[in-house]
Amino acid sequence: MIKIKKIIFLVSTILTSSFSFEYKNIDSFLSLENYPSVSEFEKNYEAYTQTCVDNTGVSSGSIRCLVSQKLWEREAIIYFMKLSQLINEPREYKIFLQSYNAWSESLLKDKELSTLIANKSNNDIGTMYDFMRAEHSNFLITSILKERALFYKNTLETLLQNQ
Repeated sequence: MIKIKKIIFLVSTILTSSFSFEYKNIDSFLSLENYPSVSEFEKNYEAYTQTCVDNTGVSSGSIRCLVSQKLWEREAIIYFMKLSQLINEPREYKIFLQSYNAWSESLLKDKELSTLIANKSNNDIGTMYDFMRAEHSNFLITSILKERALFYKNTLETLLQNQ
């Protein structure tokens, strides 16, 4: 009887700790421009992700902990909007939009491909495997979004220096 109570207590404790974790909204993370470097920005969200996974366990519920893709997508949008306001010449703006549209189409295909590959490379069933597939796809797409966000950021900085 005592062993059963201990097991129930342990299971209850584990479940309570994973359900009591407060997930952060993407808007609650500071943007890249608030950090002295890209690595400091990344350290911040990586620390959150690790704490989140530690508190929720490696399960499908932990997928919400994977914030890097959404954060870099937000950064790409922030710098895209800043650039779009700075480019005044019609020909440059047209090329800028064409570049963005081509990149967006490519990103959608990359997301589709990364999901297919993640599902094919690990087709085991279970919430831990759901998380592993999501983590793999998140890693691949994050690198693409980060590259684009930094491209827009560097382009913006170049244009501002030349004004």
